[in-house]
Amino acid sequence: MSFDMESAPVAGSKMPANAPPRSESSLGSKTGNRICDRTHAGSGPKVHDSDALLASTDSRASSEIPEGHGDAASYAKSGFANRMGWGQRPVLLLIDVCKAYWTPGSPLDCSAHAPTTKCPQVMRDMLTAARATGTPVVWTAVEYTDPDMKDAGLFWLKAKALNIWNVAGTRGLSDWVEGLVPEKGEMVIKKKYASAFFGTSLATDLRVMGADTVVVCGVSTSGCVRASTLDAMQCGYRPMVVGSACGDRSDEIQNANLFDLNAKYADVVSEQEAIEHLKAGWPKS
Repeated sequence: MSFDMESAPVAGSKMPANAPPRSESSLGSKTGNRICDRTHAGSGPKVHDSDALLASTDSRASSEIPEGHGDAASYAKSGFANRMGWGQRPVLLLIDVCKAYWTPGSPLDCSAHAPTTKCPQVMRDMLTAARATGTPVVWTAVEYTDPDMKDAGLFWLKAKALNIWNVAGTRGLSDWVEGLVPEKGEMVIKKKYASAFFGTSLATDLRVMGADTVVVCGVSTSGCVRASTLDAMQCGYRPMVVGSACGDRSDEIQNANLFDLNAKYADVVSEQEAIEHLKAGWPKS
């Protein structure tokens, strides 16, 4: 059996003009929160808005991790949960924002979890901030074309709810959520598995843009958000997970996954912190 592991053709992405190319060796080369000053002829060092933001951000500030987790002290003592910090060129990544997660009766419905019902508005606010400064926006959408779901591979054996994303479906659960719809020029990555990076061109697309940071929002926290966050870090991009912009079925699932992501693979940040960085945009050449 063979599976189509390629992403669907994507639209050209919005990106700031003159975004510098990135080489393979440059991925993950920045350390801590340090960002180099950009010198302009005749004007001396120029500090970009994000430099000031990073300088004022405490190593533990703005975390969306629930306080009082029983293992927090143990993890910190063992050397986990350090701050990764922002880069200079963020991209807003909106993962699988479709009606299936907020429609009663859907097999993926998370609307019984009150915080998840607020996620769409948080994502709208993030989207407004990104679009205002031309910060690139990338969307993901699951899509299957085989009537027998063969293109879902072994994933189909575990999760029969995947058929809501079959192109032959008529329930409308794969439709975009109101107010969260890609605009012309924004990249849409079609995927068949949990991670936005697996079997798609996303890692290369981000490298071509010159991005170094991925602001992660969407659903579900324990599934596609988690998988995409892990792969973003492994591909050399700094994942900033906006806790209030990610949703799942219960507090237990949501909090456990945010805690673990923040401990090992990403910075879990507040909506306010993320919006400030998105509004700052990319450095001007």
